[in-house]
Amino acid sequence: MKTDSPAEIADPGTFNPPFFLKSPTLQSMLASAKLRLPRHSQLIKYSKERILTVTGGVRIQGFYSPQPDSGKKGLAILLHGWEGSVNSTYIRCTGEALFQKHFNVFRLNFRDHGDTHHLNHDPFRSDRLNEVFEAIDQMAAQHSGQPVFLAGFSLGGNFALRVARKCVETPIQNLKLVVGISPLMDPAKSTEVIDRIPWMRRYFLKKWFRSMDKKEKAFPDDFDFSEAKSLPSCMAITELLIKEQSPYPNVTEYFNTYTLKPDFFDKLTVPVLIIAAKDDPAIPVEDILALRENPLLYRSVTGHGGHCGFIENIKLESWLNHRLPALFDPKEEKRES
Repeated sequence: MKTDSPAEIADPGTFNPPFFLKSPTLQSMLASAKLRLPRHSQLIKYSKERILTVTGGVRIQGFYSPQPDSGKKGLAILLHGWEGSVNSTYIRCTGEALFQKHFNVFRLNFRDHGDTHHLNHDPFRSDRLNEVFEAIDQMAAQHSGQPVFLAGFSLGGNFALRVARKCVETPIQNLKLVVGISPLMDPAKSTEVIDRIPWMRRYFLKKWFRSMDKKEKAFPDDFDFSEAKSLPSCMAITELLIKEQSPYPNVTEYFNTYTLKPDFFDKLTVPVLIIAAKDDPAIPVEDILALRENPLLYRSVTGHGGHCGFIENIKLESWLNHRLPALFDPKEEKRES
């Protein structure tokens, strides 16, 4: 991706699903549906676990899929959403599409996501940007002769966008483009929205409780989430855990650490593209449209797509699976046209 070609970033293509896929609820559910997983995955065949040690001895797990031919197109780093993992369907499908287009792919697990609860004692919080940034920086340094691209979904999109902003002070020299897909903008708003949508609240609570079980098993003498697991909403649990396990006096101050306000991108040194849908049930698109202009900030807002879905056909393939390779390598766009 050439940073002097803003049109190629600003217009990643048109997404217009058939009528039977226009439901934002269906789109959001299909994003994580296991039936979409590729049957014969080259991404997984070449996948190798990496444990990256960052400041404070924190260990971050990822899975690296190098190209057999050395992957001259560069490295694509993917970040999952809250309570997702490197094996979330949207990550696996996107990673597979990028790997098939000859990118090396690195899928990173946040602390306490996937099966990483035993790696670090202190629990995951969304303010822990530095450890994610350092892990990305390490992988980029290992590909110093190649371009690096970063894409994150939902909370992973929020992390990716914060990585782009942090590059102003701490550059990652070969990071060429950052893409936030359905990125979390205002955690207070989104948590309230999730709690108001029964299926979404149940989905996240089930995954969160499972994660708590893993943490208790890894550190049985230090963690007891029985009170948290008795609470009925994501907001109530967050309020309890922030009070008991964080340095923040209240949940508002915690949420402020990763809220992306309108002036967040006033300074940028790497191109940023936000891909979002107007009908996203979890992320109010108004917060994306309210971001102040910057020559390196681009937005592509579609009418449909739900939350991280963008499913475009009866085969349940995502529009992102060919749009991201084309964004990372404009030659792909020309080959398709």
